[in-house]
Amino acid sequence: LEVDAASNGTAADIRRLMDSLRYTVGGNYRVVLLDEAHSMSNAAFNAILKDLEEPPAQTVFVLLTTEPHKIPDTVRSRLMYFEFKPISDQDLIGRLEYIAAAEQIPHEPDLMVEIADRSYGGLRDAVMLLDQAARVGISSADQLRLLLGITDFAPSVFAALDADDLPQA
Repeated sequence: LEVDAASNGTAADIRRLMDSLRYTVGGNYRVVLLDEAHSMSNAAFNAILKDLEEPPAQTVFVLLTTEPHKIPDTVRSRLMYFEFKPISDQDLIGRLEYIAAAEQIPHEPDLMVEIADRSYGGLRDAVMLLDQAARVGISSADQLRLLLGITDFAPSVFAALDADDLPQA
């Protein structure tokens, strides 16, 4: 269950969430993702505190944040902390290739390199960019750069300067 804590971060929202978790569902575990957890109100943090100490049966809470310093110490002391690092371009390319094969997305190899380069180690950003490219039929790095408005005019400028063609440069 993914909850956007930025727009559902009041104490009342957390109480409703906790009430909904009292009922069992199929499967071994229920995972509750609180995205943008740093956006929750202080009252919401207080409301969830007891449930973090003694969670409902088979329930795991995951608080996701880009600003861990905004999580109150009383809450942080009850959590295990994992800091995610950027994914290497090589691993991003491998995952993008896997997705492209599974979804039958036609592409040139340079597209995946370009997407990985533009994603700065973020898989979500890379997958979103691949999805955007696939939706508009982009299959090469050059086409992607055009979509993103990225032009590489430096080689032509240097070539013109090398040829002493100042107007062209």
